[in-house]
Formats: sequence, structure tokens, C-alpha cells
Amino acid sequence: KDANAPGGRRLQSWHFPGRVECLRCHNPWSEHTLAFNVPQLNKDHDYGGVIDNQLRALRHIGVLEHVIEPPDPDNPFAVIGPPKSPESLPRLPNPFDEHIEISHRGRAYLHVNCAHCHRNGGGGSAYVHLPYDLKLSETKSLNLRPTQGSFGIHDAEILVPGDPFRSVLYFRIAKLGAGRMPHIGSKIVDKRGLRLMHDWIRQLPMHVEEAEMIDRLVSLNEAAALAKEKSERPKTLWRLAKRIAKQNEREKPNDADLRQAKSQSEEAAATRAEQRKTDRRKQIDELLSTTSRALRLARAIQQDRLPKPLTRQVVATAVQSSQAQIRDLFEQFIPDEQRSKRLGDVIQPSRILALNGDAKRGEALFQSTSGVQCKNCHRIGKYGKPLGPDLTQIAKKSTPAQLLESLLQPSKNIDPKFVTWRGRIFGEHFTDLPVEDF
Repeated sequence: KDANAPGGRRLQSWHFPGRVECLRCHNPWSEHTLAFNVPQLNKDHDYGGVIDNQLRALRHIGVLEHVIEPPDPDNPFAVIGPPKSPESLPRLPNPFDEHIEISHRGRAYLHVNCAHCHRNGGGGSAYVHLPYDLKLSETKSLNLRPTQGSFGIHDAEILVPGDPFRSVLYFRIAKLGAGRMPHIGSKIVDKRGLRLMHDWIRQLPMHVEEAEMIDRLVSLNEAAALAKEKSERPKTLWRLAKRIAKQNEREKPNDADLRQAKSQSEEAAATRAEQRKTDRRKQIDELLSTTSRALRLARAIQQDRLPKPLTRQVVATAVQSSQAQIRDLFEQFIPDEQRSKRLGDVIQPSRILALNGDAKRGEALFQSTSGVQCKNCHRIGKYGKPLGPDLTQIAKKSTPAQLLESLLQPSKNIDPKFVTWRGRIFGEHFTDLPVEDF
């Protein structure tokens, strides 16, 4: 019975999949069980007016048990606590909870609908990987031409950040018939899901890789890494001590094994800390290597996305950059007294001439500083172009005051050889003159 169907009744045929069909989704690569796993069960459910977390409810009625391996009586670090709370366990975001950031909701929707096939070895004919825990740049979907057809979409790609209407991923979800996704068992367009995919694609940053570089930098925060290592240290020590005991053909670790394990653990921790330090420097340098990346990094600081120690390191590196536009972008994050002294609206030549000159800095400014265009017209030694006066011997011709005047008012005094002339030829008076006279 269906009140919306003609005559109040609707005929529907049911298809019951066979084993081979089931295995197309319930495969070893997705670990066979779809949805019945901790991240997807870890959600609130309405039990007839009583709302509770599913994991907690399933434990309460005995469906799930908190299984603990028998503790090692010789492990002095063993701590057996109560079952982990749902809050401390993995959880997939609810795709339709608008209180959650859409970047997470969109990935969760693709995970539960697509990732059982579209994963490494999962059987999907398109080489696209969509598990939730992969970085978007690693999904093999961004800015790539589809290999299984473009459906007549001009300049189609699998996933185009900011443009759902060129994204074949969106089109396949929006259509019925051949090429529809999900490929198996889906005969109705999910209007809420389609709207979510549209909005998710629209908000994707045009430069996903740069956004993920900032996420990577945040993950290298030293305080968070040390806190995690501290919480895992007892288990790490015990595992290392057991390995040392086994190497020495002992069944159980003794005090010497524990001391050696502690020493090795401290050395490894120091190595990891040094590696994180190197990685932070490298990541910051890469983000400050171009203006667009630096602009995104400055925006992350304005949004308080970076922990304070990382922010200080980024700013300290940026204001020492050889690129003026990078320095200018990050000066806003340092106190006024530390900012560059600028000429200002009212220039006082006497104050500038009182400063000590630095020939090496001037040479670097002329040869390699971005934004300084002197070398486009002038030449010093082998650097620059000879469109204007050669400046190699300029210090012998002009005083510092005259040099400064030429910089501040470049058109005030022009060498006659480089004055631009504009003229016209009238009538036929010059038609018989040879070209070289002009």
C-alpha cells in the first residue's frame, strides 16, 4: 500500500543478491563488514524516545563486550582500565548534521557509500580511493580526467574543487541508469546526499595540496607530539624490554632489560624530536616559497589554526625572508617596534644619507630581490639590461645625494642620450631623403 501511488497501491519487485553479488561489496579489502564497525556504530540513536550512543547501548544489552587480553603479571606498567568511552573511540561524522564542518561530512558520505569498492584493491573499475582517513590529495580524484566516460561534460574531471558541474563524481550520483553510482543496489537519487555533495564540492579549496600542507604543519606541533609519547611511554618501554629479553634468550625482562629499554627509548625520542624539528622547518619553508602559499599560511594564523609555538616560528622565519612581499605579509604579526622602518609619506633625504651604506645588500637588492626592477633597464657589471644608463661606475660620477635624488625622482635629470623624443613628418619634403638621415 502506498498513498502516493495511483489507486493507493504500488507493485515492487525485490531482488535478493546471491553470494557472488554480495562479495562485490563485502570484500576482504573492506574487511567484509560494512557499517557494523566501531566508527559507524559510534553514533547516537533514538530508541523509541530514548536517545543513547549505540556502542553504549549495545554493551548494556550484552551484544558487545569489552575484550581485554590477559594482563602480563610481570609487566609493572600494565594498567587495565574500564572500557573506553564512545568519546575516545573513532567516529564517523553524521553527514547531515549541519553543526559539523562540511569538509568532514562530505568525506563521511563518500566513505559509507563508495569506499568499500573505491579503495586499494576494492574492485572499482575507476582507480579512485575514497576512504575517510585518506587525505583528499591522495584519493586519486582531484583534477583528473575520468577514464570511464565524461558523459558529454565539457572539460570533465573526476572531482573539480569549487565546480560540481564539471565533476563526474557529482554527475554519477545525480543520475539514474547506466553509470549511476553507487553502482550496486542504488535505484533512487538521494536528494539530501546530492545536495551535500554539491555544497561539499563548492567549498573545496582550489589548491587542496596547499591546505593539506598547513594541516601537516599543525600535526608537527611539538607539545602535542610529546604529550602523545608520554601517554604511550609505559607500553612502549615494556614492549621494547620484552624484545631485548628475547634477543638475550630470556623469557621475561629483568631490570637490566628495562634500563636498556629506557635508554633506547630516550634515544629514539630524541631522534624523533630532531626529525620533527627538521620537518617543521622544511614545511614552513615550502609554505613560504610562494606568495599564494604564504597568503594561505597567514590566513591560518589569523584563524588561530596554528598552535602558538608554531605561529612564532612561522612569523620569525617569514619576516627574515629574502622576498619583500613575504616579509610584508607577516609584519602584521610582530610588534610595531620590530617592523621595518619605511620612508613614509614625507621623505627626509638627510635622514637617509645619515645611514651607513651596505654594498653587499645593495648588490643583492639589484640582482635578486623580487619586486625590485632596476635590472630590467640598467646594468651593473654583467647583471641587468642596457636599455638605460650603465650604472657600473655611477659612484664616480655622482655624489650620494645625487644618487638618492635619482632614486626618489628618477625623471628629474635624464642623460641626454636617453631622452625620449616624439615627432611627426609632414608633407612630402622628406620623401627623397635616405633612411639613415632619420
